[in-house]
Amino acid sequence: MTTNFSASCHQVWLVCIPLALLLHAGTLNYFSDQFRGQPPVAIKTAFGRALRNFAPIVVCAVVFYLVWTLAGGLVVYQETFLTYVRSMLPGAVRQHISLGLLTVSFDVLVFLLQWVAVPGLLLPLTLRAADQGFRGFGRSGWKTWRITIASVQYWLILAVAALLGVYGSNTLLGWRPSSESPTFAERQRILFSGWFLPTASGFSHGWWLVP
Repeated sequence: MTTNFSASCHQVWLVCIPLALLLHAGTLNYFSDQFRGQPPVAIKTAFGRALRNFAPIVVCAVVFYLVWTLAGGLVVYQETFLTYVRSMLPGAVRQHISLGLLTVSFDVLVFLLQWVAVPGLLLPLTLRAADQGFRGFGRSGWKTWRITIASVQYWLILAVAALLGVYGSNTLLGWRPSSESPTFAERQRILFSGWFLPTASGFSHGWWLVP
């Protein structure tokens, strides 16, 4: 039975992951068309373009996952690295910098790297890939990428979206119904909060990335 359950889970993931990629790519295409000032287009047009460009979208998703995982893997070196850094500080400085302070600073750095820097560097190319396919990786795509990542406002939007999407959703998901028999409304609040903030965070990333 365990084997059957595991196989069913893998089948569900094989369906959900492509659908999630198409959902986000189609949404990026739709809002890109709107912000470019084009005449109103049907949603199916934007999602059809995302379906045609599915291969480059998968390439971007795989690269994002690998780099994102590597960034998160830095936590493994937290204890040894921070202990070494603190031991190398002069005694007068070490008295005012505790290991706890270095740990918090390291956690913030990893968070910014994993949830702001990595998505921020890859999202402009992902938008171009969803819109133009592999042609989005051409010279014009890299030009748009350089312009986008040079914008301070762009990075501020990403930072706010990351805070809302990660810490905000974790906080709301930590809420529990006050009674042993939660009402339907309370259950819906928990489920909705867990879905809405990450989704809003992802969409706010895309709205800024208009070529």
